[in-house]
Amino acid sequence: MIRFINENTVVINNYKHKKEKEWFYRAFEIAIHNTGLEYIKIPYKVYDNESIDHANGGYINYLQMENTVIIPTFGIREDDLAVKQLETIFAGQNIQTIESNEIAYDGGILNCITWNIKTDK
Repeated sequence: MIRFINENTVVINNYKHKKEKEWFYRAFEIAIHNTGLEYIKIPYKVYDNESIDHANGGYINYLQMENTVIIPTFGIREDDLAVKQLETIFAGQNIQTIESNEIAYDGGILNCITWNIKTDK
């Protein structure tokens, strides 16, 4: 739904879609606005997925490491716009894309599958 770019700016899923309830879209945008954060809407095209568990079309689940950002792509029209927006946001960083449909079928994409969990062992 949302990811911080820096302390003042976030990227959010663009929920304005004919299948999304208008009240949800408005409430979400108002809530973000009320925080005082700047926000950038990123394409969000999960509506054609066979299951609500599938995350195909969710671009803000990118992987960010030091100077590299790896953006998931899905072989759909929205890929180009999402990649261009994220290239602009992360200007000066090494931007890569990776086809992520198979990973997204289980509900998570690049950020989700790369979490590190620290233990006391």
